[in-house]
Amino acid sequence: MINVLIVGINGKIGKLIYRFARERGLNVVCGIDKRLGGDIDCPVYKNFEEVNRNVDVVIDFSSPSAVKDALFYAKANGAAYFTGVTGYTKDDMRLINKFSKTVPIFMTANTSVCVNLLINLALETAKKLPHSDVCIIEKHHKTKKDAPSGTSLAIKKEIEKYLANKVEVYPLRGGNIVGEHQIIFASNDEVLTIKHQAISKDLFAYYAIEECIYLLQKKCGLYTMKDYLKDL
Repeated sequence: MINVLIVGINGKIGKLIYRFARERGLNVVCGIDKRLGGDIDCPVYKNFEEVNRNVDVVIDFSSPSAVKDALFYAKANGAAYFTGVTGYTKDDMRLINKFSKTVPIFMTANTSVCVNLLINLALETAKKLPHSDVCIIEKHHKTKKDAPSGTSLAIKKEIEKYLANKVEVYPLRGGNIVGEHQIIFASNDEVLTIKHQAISKDLFAYYAIEECIYLLQKKCGLYTMKDYLKDL
């Protein structure tokens, strides 16, 4: 049985990860969260120093501030590390790359297969239409903290490599919108729009668990959705 530790277990995504992990037959042995208690049927600790359990994979959907402790814990316990966190600094990335030599790590700004297929489509379009004016319009619920989203910034970073112009990002926040990303390529005579819309947050948790299972079959290294899609 796969033993799981979830960082941010009492958050919205953390609770979904917990539910889907159990439905998939994984054993959630404990969680890390500033908020203790809740309706989680496993121990919840404030920090890694309190954890004394065997873990195969650490799943992190909390914040960049947790990455250092999570990586040290994963290495010390022979566990893999899966992160869906965005907003890492350059120092964070250096640390992640360093630990990937001794820890299997999976890193993604968005666990959705369809979103990552959208990125692939956008990349191919950018290569063919390098002189287009390109913008990203993204919509999320009003309580989302980051704007633009990590997904929008990841798309922008990828496609700007092939474009003559900078990509503008327009974040919109309102209601209970789960997530929508539109990438618009505009020329003088035509407009091409590539769009993805998430209907439920369940999909992010579902794919996160599937990608964790994938990660546990891998050797030490840094893996992304590009690797996962290639092996599907």
